[in-house]
Amino acid sequence: MDVLERPRADCCRSSRVHPFTWQIATERRRPQALVTVNPDLFVTRVATTHHLERYFDAVVVSCTEGIDDKTALCDIALARLGFTGPRAVALLVDNRRDLIDAWQRAGGAGYWYRGDDALAADLPVLLG
Repeated sequence: MDVLERPRADCCRSSRVHPFTWQIATERRRPQALVTVNPDLFVTRVATTHHLERYFDAVVVSCTEGIDDKTALCDIALARLGFTGPRAVALLVDNRRDLIDAWQRAGGAGYWYRGDDALAADLPVLLG
């Protein structure tokens, strides 16, 4: 066995899915993309294990795109979604406030994810 195989497998087993957030993602209420800054392990292990391509119209990962700028990655996702509307209605949900701030400075809409309970409370307003 490859010396790195066990940590790779452990990483995938330890990835945490937030139940309410996953429920919303799998309901596919709107066109959606998963945009993440992650190494290739995310693509080879997490994305395949959770079959993310079934639930997201686009999966954009920094290691695949060769950039780690979240705003630029979001632009790639919008292009892959065929989105031609105003960026102000393109919602980025992220647990990092700095990335939300950067997306908003670029004209996008952002929601700072702080857990399932907060998202459940805020979702009616987010979906209008």
